[in-house]
Amino acid sequence: MENIDVVIKAVLAICGVIVTIGGATAVISRWLSPYKTLKKRVEEKADKSEIETFKDELERLKRYQTDDHDRLKGVEKGNNEICKCMLSLIDHELTGNSIDKLRKSKEEMQNYLIERK
Repeated sequence: MENIDVVIKAVLAICGVIVTIGGATAVISRWLSPYKTLKKRVEEKADKSEIETFKDELERLKRYQTDDHDRLKGVEKGNNEICKCMLSLIDHELTGNSIDKLRKSKEEMQNYLIERK
């Protein structure tokens, strides 16, 4: 019976050592993982200089900004046309005789929709 207790304690001690070592290696690998990923990124971009990389990124962002600016101007113009048409409709509803304004708004909206594409 004493021998079984000694064997069980020895097995449990060995298991404890294994678990402790495994936990320590996991902590150390997590601690070093940002270093490894940064090192990998630097090695991948080693062929380009850092300034060239930033220049390329800046050019790409400038293209995006120009595209977005143009797109927003188009949306702004469309909203302006819609508001004009809505005002004509409201004026017609209130007075009942703004047919000329409605025709003009219709033509402007048609021109806008044709030119937009």
